[in-house]
Amino acid sequence: MKLLLTIALACAAPLIGQARVAGKYELTGVTSQRLADTDGDGKQELILVHKDGGVASLFRIGFDADNKQFDRRGYIPLQDPTHTLVAIADLLPAAGEEVILATPKHTACMPWQGPSTTTPARPIVLARRARFRVRVDEPRLSPFVIDLNSDGLLDLMVPSLANVQPFFQEETGEGSAPAFRRTNPVTVPVSITVGTGGGGLDQEMSGGISIPQIETEDLNADSRPDILTSEGFTRSYHIQRQDGTFAEPIIVDLTQFVDSTPKAIMELGTTAVFNDKQLMRRGDLNADGIADHVIAHRRKIWTFLGDGGGPQFKKSRTQAVADDITELMLIDLDEDKRDDLLTFRVQLPGIGAILLGLVQSVDIDVRAVAYPSVEDGFARTPKWRRTVTIRVPPLLSLLSRQEELIDRFTNLINKARVSARGEFQSTGQSDLAIVQQDLSSIDLFSAVEKAPELNTQEGGRMLGSLLFEDENTIFDIDRVFGLASGFLDRLSDQSVGDRTPTTSLKLRDAESWLLTDLLVGELNGEEGQELLAIYRSVSDTSLRAYDVISWR
Repeated sequence: MKLLLTIALACAAPLIGQARVAGKYELTGVTSQRLADTDGDGKQELILVHKDGGVASLFRIGFDADNKQFDRRGYIPLQDPTHTLVAIADLLPAAGEEVILATPKHTACMPWQGPSTTTPARPIVLARRARFRVRVDEPRLSPFVIDLNSDGLLDLMVPSLANVQPFFQEETGEGSAPAFRRTNPVTVPVSITVGTGGGGLDQEMSGGISIPQIETEDLNADSRPDILTSEGFTRSYHIQRQDGTFAEPIIVDLTQFVDSTPKAIMELGTTAVFNDKQLMRRGDLNADGIADHVIAHRRKIWTFLGDGGGPQFKKSRTQAVADDITELMLIDLDEDKRDDLLTFRVQLPGIGAILLGLVQSVDIDVRAVAYPSVEDGFARTPKWRRTVTIRVPPLLSLLSRQEELIDRFTNLINKARVSARGEFQSTGQSDLAIVQQDLSSIDLFSAVEKAPELNTQEGGRMLGSLLFEDENTIFDIDRVFGLASGFLDRLSDQSVGDRTPTTSLKLRDAESWLLTDLLVGELNGEEGQELLAIYRSVSDTSLRAYDVISWR
């Protein structure tokens, strides 16, 4: 009976396979990569965008130990690589994802050509008026195909010289090609510079175009993404209406917010103001889900509460603080789900301390003052205040300890280990892969529950405790290393604790190859997923390596 029970348990237990490298590929000139199923067969391919203007789709032949190579499945040559945006998305009725190209002519899907084909494929035009005419340094994957209006359909957001043009996908019959509706463009400030060089008759004209940073975020809690552009000290907010059009932009020039208080003189023993610039932060001050904004300059703070129309910068609540503000944060310190105002004043050491800095420590005082959120902004008086000291070791001591400090810093970086989660063994449970600190191998743990993520509320509580409750107010170099190391250790313990890896696999030599990323995908079409380890050559920064890791 005991023997039968043992056999039954053994048969019921999941088989734990060995991890192995099942496919390898190396090449130069890659700008970006992604895993995607381009033909809908359940197998994901490795999509590579090349500097020389091509998009390649690769797949593995198999897991045979003697056949660890990728084959090129298809190749799409770009006609104008310096004026092309590339995206991978599922827009056509046929199964699988497609390559989407935004060019000066149109935005189109490009079908895959065979491995030996060099002639361009005939494009399937999606939107003729969706033209991209901006020069890029090199082609790469870009996030211009997104769901802009949260209707479950992918839309286009194509940047131009002076605007971003949205195209909304419309509902069509099942099996029909997608149709796109152009809406009003979102104007963005573009900087154009022209100069001359060389001198005399041989001088040459040169120029450049700078497009501002573009973000999408729901700023008024209506479940529709809005567009935010930033250029220098100018912020432009484009709120999306219910019909998909965008309202006239809400523009704020930060340089208009000036505290008339005399500027603090940058002298030793005074507050460090760092270029006397305006500071702007975004948060939720009244827990309504709508973005609020705080602007600070010197000793004055402007608070603007957003509403259903988005951010507004006309009606403000102003208040003054006692010290020049070096930096500020919006963070929930008292766990009421409303962001509080945390300000920092950095006090420079005196001339005497600086002169003695060669042989003794230098103390830099940082005064932290926090104001709790109230109905229309922040309390007039602070609830939390404390001065902490950053102790900089003597310069001669740092020079004598440089090898030790480099080693400690390297070990700290290595603690932030690359990891990936997936179902590698077809057990229906989540497995975890963690790269060892010395980058020599990868540890695989079976059936690991996902650790709770550190949210902003927990982050605020940790920071508040460290600044305002901890008895030790001195932060020297050893304590900083210790806090960072302890935090990373805690993150690791939350994942696997003291568990022993189920199996391990040796990675490429870390002295020759730098591991840059781990991707998870279904590359073989069988049950279970694979890991794709991506490396960069140490001696040749243009060389990339891709290893498929199977664990069954």
